[in-house]
Amino acid sequence: VFTLKDWELFEQDVAYYLHGKRQAGSGNSCIAFKKGDIKSDEYLVECKCTGSDCYTLSSAIFGKIVEESFNAFKTPLFAARNNNSDYFVGLQLDFPDVEADVTIDSPKTIKLDGKLDKFYVTNFKVGSTLYDIVCWKVDLGEE
Repeated sequence: VFTLKDWELFEQDVAYYLHGKRQAGSGNSCIAFKKGDIKSDEYLVECKCTGSDCYTLSSAIFGKIVEESFNAFKTPLFAARNNNSDYFVGLQLDFPDVEADVTIDSPKTIKLDGKLDKFYVTNFKVGSTLYDIVCWKVDLGEE
């Protein structure tokens, strides 16, 4: 019996939600041309799945999907699943309709722990560039 791992199920959920496709072998360093875990007409998505209550997003991981997306002429999107919830993280200028009441300024990392439904992160430093980011919970069971 073939069963999918948690991260594969998560990638399937994200791909279905965004009307995209999983990039087989995207995490394989031998297949350098497969960028991002999910590719749709609009988005290039990096997915991370953890069995803990919190996923901590580093600037290096976010910077990777931003760079790959820009090179592919796609909108960058990061997706994370932890024990508590699923989150999308994107550049605020790409998602102006996502409104949040909480703003976190200049963090070194972004904690996705299920405590906040929507929040802004300003001045998130990736290399020498500062980004304004929006993070929001998403129910991947609904379209």
